Amino acid sequence: MEENKTIRIECEGSTTVTLDELKELHHYKERTREHYEKFKASVLRLGFKFPIFFWEDMEGTKWIVDAHGRKQFLMEMRASEGYNIPPLPAVRIFAKDKKEAKEAVLAQESVFGKILEEPLYEFINEEGFELDESDLSTFTEIYELDMEFNNEPAKTGDEEQQSKEKACQLCTAYHSRNHTNE
Repeated sequence: MEENKTIRIECEGSTTVTLDELKELHHYKERTREHYEKFKASVLRLGFKFPIFFWEDMEGTKWIVDAHGRKQFLMEMRASEGYNIPPLPAVRIFAKDKKEAKEAVLAQESVFGKILEEPLYEFINEEGFELDESDLSTFTEIYELDMEFNNEPAKTGDEEQQSKEKACQLCTAYHSRNHTNE
């Protein structure tokens, strides 16, 4: 029996689009084979989880606002591995022209905050909903963050031990590393 090679859709949008309808507004991100493999593992495990955001110009061309990488990787899965990509959930954003649509791309891809290590590890290790390193390394590069607090002022004796123990409480379940033994 042939393996089902259709991508599962696991979200809704206000409309749907096909890969071939979508045009790219930019090509300024580097995407490697490793990125492709992570995406593929994610979409095969979880399905297609987030709609595509696009802007439609006066001629009816659908320009990607958010999904450039997903389009690229799904096209590769289809071309090189024979995956069937059904119409994808999508959301149309409004912009007066291509310039405003490009501004929307930059706004979407901008970092509007800094990932803080301690809250991140609390999120990762929420009791009953823990994510292990293999989960994180499949989907993102944030797993490379470390809780060693190298930027803290030098501590002595009990203060240093307490700081290391605090770090380990947050991250031991995450990457099975015990800082107190280093």
